[in-house]
Amino acid sequence: NDTRMSDTRSYGIYGDLTWTGLEDRLTLNAGVRYSYDEVEASTREGIIAGGSAFFAGEESFDSITPRFSATYELINDINVYGVISKGTKPGGPNFAGFNIGVTDSLFYDEESLWNYELGTKGQLLDGKFSYSLSAFFIDWTDVQVDGVVFTFPGPVPNPLTQNLPSVESFGFEYEGRLEVNSYVSIETAVGYTNTEIGDFGCDFGEDQDQVNGIVDQNGMPVPIGGNELPLAPEWTANVALETTSPDFDFYGKQANLLFRAEYLYRDDQFEFIFNGTGPGLNVDSYDTIALRLALETDRFRILGFVENLEGDRIIVGNRGFEAYSGIQYALMPRTFGVRATFDF
Repeated sequence: NDTRMSDTRSYGIYGDLTWTGLEDRLTLNAGVRYSYDEVEASTREGIIAGGSAFFAGEESFDSITPRFSATYELINDINVYGVISKGTKPGGPNFAGFNIGVTDSLFYDEESLWNYELGTKGQLLDGKFSYSLSAFFIDWTDVQVDGVVFTFPGPVPNPLTQNLPSVESFGFEYEGRLEVNSYVSIETAVGYTNTEIGDFGCDFGEDQDQVNGIVDQNGMPVPIGGNELPLAPEWTANVALETTSPDFDFYGKQANLLFRAEYLYRDDQFEFIFNGTGPGLNVDSYDTIALRLALETDRFRILGFVENLEGDRIIVGNRGFEAYSGIQYALMPRTFGVRATFDF
């Protein structure tokens, strides 16, 4: 088989400036970071691979990533803000693609993005309700994604990392917490994300011996322009109800009971960029409920819990199915338990 090794060294320097004015209601911030990454990689084909060829190389990636933000206090405890920022992810070794001759370089490219965000945070109802709400737009370039190249005869799958020229994403996020009274609170969260891959071609290589670009689980080219990014559910939601009892005496100790019920929802999602559906290729939407009941004092805490109350078999992820077979990840079945913590 193959022996593959890589080593990365990262360096960076960062600075920012902050200005406050308009009676301390407006805050402007500007920052910039310089990053430099050195990546060394080597690969040797073993006996099983049919030889002892050795390849080694190194690549460096540097980037300048600015960040600008503005925050304004509309009224007491309510702020609005805006952020513009750039981010990068350095490239890395692409062993599989290099070994079979699909890529000319041992490395895939650096990924970068610009993020634009508007939002508001604050408290209402005399501090009983706190919230955050934001909308965002992300413009990606050279997005790093897991792909696979098939060589023929076979076809034989060869996983590798590929760079998509462009991806756009937009959406919003909301979180809130309401203190109903001294003993009851409700937490809510909702998120929406829309992603779209830009144009990306794919075709058969010379002599029909390779498929270049994105392919499905059958080794056939798939145009992915307009597809969604993998692992990106469109809707997510969480709701939690938490109650705390008044203090009471428990064998000479001041104690209270805490009960918490949580509901979680995740929309369906694709697992791979060709957006295939079927076993191992996508994850269906799911929801789950968890319950917790705790007895607390200043010296100990006893917690009883139930996870996945409904007991459904819920698949939350897949790995490797772009190459015919793989592994599925599932939530634990209905699970009961007790945990105890003592301070000495």
